[in-house]
Amino acid sequence: MAIMSKHLEILLGGLAALVLVLAPATLAGAAQAKVPAVEFPSPGALDTVALDEVTTPRDAPAEPATAQDEDEDAPDDDGKKTRRRGNPRARKRIIKVVQRKHFMKMHRLEATIPSIGLVTNDPFLRRILFSGKFEFHLTEISSIGAWLCFSPNLGDSDRKPLTNQLEQRNEVVPDISRIIFVGLVEYGVSPIFGKIELGQARIINYDLYLAAGAGVLYTKDDEELVQGGEEEYRDQIHPVTSIAFGFRIAFNEWFGIRLEAHHLTHIEQVSRAEGLNLEMKNNFAVQFGTSFFLPPKMKGMARQ
Repeated sequence: MAIMSKHLEILLGGLAALVLVLAPATLAGAAQAKVPAVEFPSPGALDTVALDEVTTPRDAPAEPATAQDEDEDAPDDDGKKTRRRGNPRARKRIIKVVQRKHFMKMHRLEATIPSIGLVTNDPFLRRILFSGKFEFHLTEISSIGAWLCFSPNLGDSDRKPLTNQLEQRNEVVPDISRIIFVGLVEYGVSPIFGKIELGQARIINYDLYLAAGAGVLYTKDDEELVQGGEEEYRDQIHPVTSIAFGFRIAFNEWFGIRLEAHHLTHIEQVSRAEGLNLEMKNNFAVQFGTSFFLPPKMKGMARQ
Protein backbone atom coordinates (compact mmCIF):
# COMPACT_ATOMS: atom_id res chain seq x y z
CA MET A 1 0.00 0.00 0.00
CA ALA A 2 2.79 2.30 0.80
CA ILE A 3 4.30 1.64 -2.58
CA MET A 4 1.00 2.37 -4.39
CA SER A 5 0.46 5.51 -2.35
CA LYS A 6 3.92 6.65 -3.25
CA HIS A 7 3.28 6.07 -7.00
CA LEU A 8 -0.09 7.86 -6.79
CA GLU A 9 1.53 10.87 -5.17
CA ILE A 10 4.14 11.03 -7.95
CA LEU A 11 1.41 10.79 -10.60
CA LEU A 12 -0.65 13.62 -9.09
CA GLY A 13 2.43 15.81 -8.80
CA GLY A 14 3.24 15.26 -12.45
CA LEU A 15 -0.31 16.11 -13.50
CA ALA A 16 -0.19 19.33 -11.46
CA ALA A 17 3.11 20.29 -13.06
CA LEU A 18 1.68 19.56 -16.51
CA VAL A 19 -1.33 21.82 -15.78
CA LEU A 20 0.94 24.65 -14.67
CA VAL A 21 2.96 24.37 -17.88
CA LEU A 22 0.04 24.12 -20.30
CA ALA A 23 -2.23 26.85 -18.79
CA PRO A 24 -0.24 29.97 -20.00
CA ALA A 25 0.04 28.60 -23.52
CA THR A 26 -3.72 27.95 -23.63
CA LEU A 27 -4.56 31.49 -22.43
CA ALA A 28 -2.20 33.07 -25.02
CA GLY A 29 -3.80 31.08 -27.80
CA ALA A 30 -7.26 32.25 -26.74
CA ALA A 31 -6.12 35.89 -26.77
CA GLN A 32 -4.67 35.48 -30.20
CA ALA A 33 -7.93 33.98 -31.40
CA LYS A 34 -9.92 37.05 -30.19
CA VAL A 35 -7.55 39.91 -31.42
CA PRO A 36 -6.72 39.85 -35.17
CA ALA A 37 -3.11 40.21 -36.09
CA VAL A 38 -2.02 43.43 -37.81
CA GLU A 39 0.68 43.22 -40.43
CA PHE A 40 2.95 46.23 -41.07
CA PRO A 41 5.11 46.57 -44.13
CA SER A 42 8.79 46.35 -43.67
CA PRO A 43 10.87 49.56 -43.97
CA GLY A 44 12.08 48.51 -47.38
CA ALA A 45 8.58 47.89 -48.66
CA LEU A 46 7.34 51.41 -47.76
CA ASP A 47 9.27 52.87 -50.65
CA THR A 48 7.18 50.97 -53.16
CA VAL A 49 3.75 51.51 -51.62
CA ALA A 50 1.62 54.22 -53.28
CA LEU A 51 0.36 57.02 -51.05
CA ASP A 52 -3.30 56.32 -51.76
CA GLU A 53 -2.75 52.62 -50.94
CA VAL A 54 -1.35 53.49 -47.49
CA THR A 55 -3.87 56.15 -46.49
CA THR A 56 -6.99 54.72 -48.16
CA PRO A 57 -8.33 51.27 -47.42
CA ARG A 58 -8.53 49.02 -50.45
CA ASP A 59 -12.07 48.01 -49.63
CA ALA A 60 -13.32 51.63 -49.28
CA PRO A 61 -16.00 52.62 -51.82
CA ALA A 62 -14.84 54.84 -54.69
CA GLU A 63 -15.90 58.48 -54.69
CA PRO A 64 -18.41 59.50 -57.37
CA ALA A 65 -16.84 61.03 -60.44
CA THR A 66 -17.40 64.75 -60.97
CA ALA A 67 -17.74 66.70 -64.19
CA GLN A 68 -14.10 67.77 -63.94
CA ASP A 69 -12.88 64.17 -63.60
CA GLU A 70 -14.71 63.06 -66.73
CA ASP A 71 -13.14 63.30 -70.14
CA GLU A 72 -14.31 66.17 -72.31
CA ASP A 73 -14.07 66.69 -76.04
CA ALA A 74 -12.98 70.28 -76.70
CA PRO A 75 -12.45 71.63 -80.22
CA ASP A 76 -9.03 73.10 -80.83
CA ASP A 77 -8.04 75.99 -83.16
CA ASP A 78 -8.07 73.71 -86.23
CA GLY A 79 -11.57 72.38 -85.57
CA LYS A 80 -10.32 68.98 -84.32
CA LYS A 81 -11.46 67.49 -81.02
CA THR A 82 -8.89 67.05 -78.30
CA ARG A 83 -9.33 64.83 -75.23
CA ARG A 84 -9.09 66.98 -72.12
CA ARG A 85 -9.19 65.79 -68.51
CA GLY A 86 -10.24 67.83 -65.53
CA ASN A 87 -8.36 65.92 -62.82
CA PRO A 88 -5.13 67.36 -61.35
CA ARG A 89 -2.97 65.03 -63.43
CA ALA A 90 -4.58 66.08 -66.71
CA ARG A 91 -2.42 67.82 -69.31
CA LYS A 92 -2.87 71.60 -69.35
CA ARG A 93 -3.50 73.35 -72.67
CA ILE A 94 -2.82 76.97 -73.63
CA ILE A 95 -5.64 78.57 -75.59
CA LYS A 96 -4.51 81.29 -78.00
CA VAL A 97 -7.04 83.99 -78.79
CA VAL A 98 -6.76 85.32 -82.35
CA GLN A 99 -8.33 88.71 -82.89
CA ARG A 100 -9.12 90.36 -86.17
CA LYS A 101 -7.11 93.48 -86.92
CA HIS A 102 -9.50 96.10 -88.22
CA PHE A 103 -6.85 98.50 -89.55
CA MET A 104 -3.89 98.02 -91.89
CA LYS A 105 -1.67 100.50 -93.76
CA MET A 106 0.30 98.19 -96.06
CA HIS A 107 -0.12 98.97 -99.80
CA ARG A 108 -2.47 101.86 -99.08
CA LEU A 109 -2.23 105.58 -99.81
CA GLU A 110 -2.62 108.04 -96.94
CA ALA A 111 -3.63 111.61 -97.77
CA THR A 112 -3.24 114.06 -94.89
CA ILE A 113 -5.34 117.02 -96.02
CA PRO A 114 -5.99 119.58 -94.77
CA SER A 115 -3.26 120.19 -92.23
CA ILE A 116 -2.52 123.41 -90.36
CA GLY A 117 0.41 124.44 -88.20
CA LEU A 118 2.96 127.09 -87.37
CA VAL A 119 6.68 127.73 -86.92
CA THR A 120 7.32 127.77 -83.19
CA ASN A 121 10.90 129.03 -82.92
CA ASP A 122 10.89 132.20 -85.07
CA PRO A 123 11.28 135.15 -82.65
CA PHE A 124 10.46 137.82 -85.26
CA LEU A 125 7.65 136.49 -87.47
CA ARG A 126 4.46 134.49 -87.11
CA ARG A 127 4.37 131.84 -89.81
CA ILE A 128 1.10 129.97 -90.31
CA LEU A 129 1.49 126.81 -92.39
CA PHE A 130 -1.05 125.08 -94.62
CA SER A 131 0.11 121.76 -95.92
CA GLY A 132 -0.75 118.40 -97.36
CA LYS A 133 1.05 115.08 -97.21
CA PHE A 134 0.66 112.10 -99.54
CA GLU A 135 2.22 108.90 -98.29
CA PHE A 136 2.29 105.37 -99.70
CA HIS A 137 2.82 102.63 -97.12
CA LEU A 138 5.16 99.97 -98.46
CA THR A 139 4.65 97.77 -95.39
CA GLU A 140 3.05 98.18 -91.99
CA ILE A 141 6.19 99.93 -90.68
CA SER A 142 7.71 101.70 -93.70
CA SER A 143 6.46 104.34 -96.12
CA ILE A 144 7.52 106.91 -98.68
CA GLY A 145 5.76 110.18 -99.33
CA ALA A 146 5.79 113.86 -100.25
CA TRP A 147 5.09 116.85 -97.99
CA LEU A 148 3.99 120.16 -99.52
CA CYS A 149 3.64 123.27 -97.36
CA PHE A 150 2.58 126.86 -98.09
CA SER A 151 2.74 129.90 -95.78
CA PRO A 152 1.08 133.14 -96.97
CA ASN A 153 2.82 136.51 -96.72
CA LEU A 154 0.62 138.68 -94.48
CA GLY A 155 2.92 141.70 -94.36
CA ASP A 156 2.89 143.60 -91.08
CA SER A 157 0.49 141.07 -89.54
CA ASP A 158 3.31 138.54 -89.52
CA ARG A 159 5.52 140.67 -87.29
CA LYS A 160 5.83 139.96 -83.60
CA PRO A 161 6.06 142.77 -81.01
CA LEU A 162 9.84 142.27 -80.73
CA THR A 163 10.27 143.03 -84.43
CA ASN A 164 8.34 146.32 -84.19
CA GLN A 165 10.29 147.31 -81.10
CA LEU A 166 13.63 146.72 -82.80
CA GLU A 167 12.57 148.74 -85.83
CA GLN A 168 11.02 151.76 -84.10
CA ARG A 169 13.06 152.26 -80.95
CA ASN A 170 16.46 150.76 -81.52
CA GLU A 171 16.70 151.23 -85.24
CA VAL A 172 18.17 147.77 -85.54
CA VAL A 173 17.04 145.57 -88.37
CA PRO A 174 17.33 141.78 -87.81
CA ASP A 175 17.80 139.30 -90.64
CA ILE A 176 14.16 138.52 -91.38
CA SER A 177 13.04 136.13 -94.10
CA ARG A 178 9.68 134.46 -94.46
CA ILE A 179 9.14 130.82 -95.32
CA ILE A 180 6.77 130.80 -98.29
CA PHE A 181 6.91 127.23 -99.63
CA VAL A 182 8.42 123.86 -98.65
CA GLY A 183 8.50 120.69 -100.73
CA LEU A 184 9.98 117.45 -99.34
CA VAL A 185 10.32 113.78 -100.21
CA GLU A 186 10.44 111.67 -97.04
CA TYR A 187 10.98 108.08 -95.98
CA GLY A 188 9.27 107.06 -92.76
CA VAL A 189 9.23 104.16 -90.32
CA SER A 190 6.73 103.45 -87.54
CA PRO A 191 8.42 101.04 -85.09
CA ILE A 192 5.88 101.53 -82.28
CA PHE A 193 2.21 100.77 -82.77
CA GLY A 194 -0.70 99.44 -80.77
CA LYS A 195 -4.40 99.75 -80.01
CA ILE A 196 -6.65 101.15 -77.31
CA GLU A 197 -10.02 99.72 -76.36
CA LEU A 198 -12.76 102.25 -75.71
CA GLY A 199 -15.68 100.39 -74.21
CA GLN A 200 -16.65 96.89 -75.28
CA ALA A 201 -17.00 97.41 -79.02
CA ARG A 202 -14.71 100.37 -79.83
CA ILE A 203 -11.02 99.94 -80.69
CA ILE A 204 -8.68 102.59 -82.10
CA ASN A 205 -5.18 101.99 -83.49
CA TYR A 206 -2.22 104.28 -83.01
CA ASP A 207 1.45 104.41 -83.98
CA LEU A 208 4.52 106.57 -83.46
CA TYR A 209 6.69 107.24 -86.49
CA LEU A 210 9.92 108.89 -87.61
CA ALA A 211 10.71 110.34 -91.02
CA ALA A 212 13.68 111.91 -92.79
CA GLY A 213 13.77 113.68 -96.12
CA ALA A 214 15.13 116.42 -98.36
CA GLY A 215 13.74 118.95 -100.78
CA VAL A 216 13.55 122.67 -101.52
CA LEU A 217 12.49 125.70 -99.49
CA TYR A 218 11.52 129.13 -100.82
CA THR A 219 12.04 132.24 -98.65
CA LYS A 220 11.35 135.95 -99.11
CA ASP A 221 13.00 138.82 -97.19
CA ASP A 222 10.92 141.54 -95.56
CA GLU A 223 11.60 144.36 -98.04
CA GLU A 224 10.40 147.10 -95.69
CA LEU A 225 12.76 146.08 -92.89
CA VAL A 226 15.75 144.80 -94.80
CA GLN A 227 17.55 147.55 -96.68
CA GLY A 228 20.77 147.51 -98.60
CA GLY A 229 22.33 144.60 -100.39
CA GLU A 230 21.49 143.17 -103.76
CA GLU A 231 17.88 142.57 -104.70
CA GLU A 232 18.61 139.22 -106.33
CA TYR A 233 19.04 137.72 -102.85
CA ARG A 234 15.66 138.92 -101.58
CA ASP A 235 13.87 135.84 -102.95
CA GLN A 236 15.77 132.57 -102.69
CA ILE A 237 15.29 128.85 -103.19
CA HIS A 238 17.36 126.69 -100.85
CA PRO A 239 18.08 122.99 -100.52
CA VAL A 240 16.60 121.82 -97.22
CA THR A 241 16.79 118.70 -95.07
CA SER A 242 14.15 117.53 -92.64
CA ILE A 243 13.78 115.24 -89.65
CA ALA A 244 10.23 114.59 -88.52
CA PHE A 245 8.39 112.62 -85.88
CA GLY A 246 4.70 112.20 -85.26
CA PHE A 247 1.76 110.43 -83.68
CA ARG A 248 -1.10 108.90 -85.70
CA ILE A 249 -4.52 107.67 -84.53
CA ALA A 250 -6.80 105.62 -86.81
CA PHE A 251 -10.46 105.54 -85.77
CA ASN A 252 -11.58 103.09 -88.46
CA GLU A 253 -10.41 101.61 -91.77
CA TRP A 254 -10.29 104.88 -93.69
CA PHE A 255 -10.08 107.86 -91.29
CA GLY A 256 -7.58 109.13 -88.72
CA ILE A 257 -5.73 112.14 -87.34
CA ARG A 258 -2.04 112.87 -86.92
CA LEU A 259 0.20 115.31 -85.06
CA GLU A 260 3.56 115.90 -86.73
CA ALA A 261 6.66 118.03 -86.13
CA HIS A 262 9.36 118.93 -88.67
CA HIS A 263 12.83 120.25 -88.04
CA LEU A 264 13.91 122.08 -91.20
CA THR A 265 17.53 123.06 -91.83
CA HIS A 266 18.84 125.15 -94.72
CA ILE A 267 21.68 127.58 -95.51
CA GLU A 268 20.63 131.05 -96.57
CA GLN A 269 22.63 133.74 -98.34
CA VAL A 270 22.18 137.06 -96.54
CA SER A 271 23.01 140.16 -98.63
CA ARG A 272 23.38 143.45 -96.76
CA ALA A 273 25.18 146.71 -97.33
CA GLU A 274 28.29 145.37 -95.62
CA GLY A 275 28.47 142.32 -97.85
CA LEU A 276 27.24 138.79 -98.49
CA ASN A 277 27.11 136.24 -95.68
CA LEU A 278 25.96 132.66 -95.20
CA GLU A 279 23.66 131.71 -92.34
CA MET A 280 22.27 128.38 -91.23
CA LYS A 281 18.56 128.56 -90.50
CA ASN A 282 16.65 126.11 -88.32
CA ASN A 283 12.89 126.15 -88.25
CA PHE A 284 10.72 123.92 -86.09
CA ALA A 285 7.21 123.43 -87.50
CA VAL A 286 4.31 121.67 -85.73
CA GLN A 287 1.19 120.61 -87.63
CA PHE A 288 -2.12 118.89 -87.02
CA GLY A 289 -4.22 117.28 -89.73
CA THR A 290 -6.75 114.66 -90.75
CA SER A 291 -5.81 111.55 -92.73
CA PHE A 292 -7.78 109.56 -95.29
CA PHE A 293 -6.71 106.10 -96.43
CA LEU A 294 -7.25 104.83 -99.96
CA PRO A 295 -8.76 102.47 -100.85
CA PRO A 296 -11.31 103.01 -98.06
CA LYS A 297 -11.77 99.27 -97.54
CA MET A 298 -8.95 96.88 -96.78
CA LYS A 299 -8.47 93.94 -99.10
CA GLY A 300 -9.09 90.58 -97.47
CA MET A 301 -9.01 89.80 -93.80
CA ALA A 302 -5.98 90.43 -91.59
CA ARG A 303 -5.16 89.04 -88.23
CA GLN A 304 -2.76 89.97 -85.50
